[in-house]
Amino acid sequence: MIDMGSEKEISQCSVEFLQDTRSWILFPTRVGVFFFKRLGPFFFSAIVTNAISANDYNPQLQSVTSTLPRQKVRYVKSKPLILASFLNGI
Repeated sequence: MIDMGSEKEISQCSVEFLQDTRSWILFPTRVGVFFFKRLGPFFFSAIVTNAISANDYNPQLQSVTSTLPRQKVRYVKSKPLILASFLNGI
């Protein structure tokens, strides 16, 4: 969770992920982004879907961006929601 120190007006949030499948570092398939004015219930969230396959063995960075109507928020949290499907059997 990121505490921005005070409420700031934002309209988007970007999170960058590394994927290097050979090193078992994978993008989550979906990422939830949550916005809070104060600690407690979030008032807006977005779910961003990753389009890059876990079977892509090229090391790469991907930025996922969530947009929202211009709001004042203090806290931003991102959380992986679903991990790569080939890991589910492990």
